[in-house]
Amino acid sequence: MLLDYEVNEHGELDRLLLVQAQRRKLDNDRVYDDDAQRYADDPKRFYPIAGDVFVLRYEEIKTLNVSYLTLPSASGGV
Repeated sequence: MLLDYEVNEHGELDRLLLVQAQRRKLDNDRVYDDDAQRYADDPKRFYPIAGDVFVLRYEEIKTLNVSYLTLPSASGGV
């Protein structure tokens, strides 16, 4: 989950600060289930990265898989 981000003196993205970060081996990709016509979920593919905050320098990012969540507001709306 994104905890925070930092920008450089030009206002460009410099660092992402992540918590509960996970990774997987590149050769441990998803397997397609032909019978179900979808990719099979295997939560064991990923394992946690040790530490409280994982800092990613933007210039070193090659790939990043992102999921967006919509949280309800305090007033009950979206």
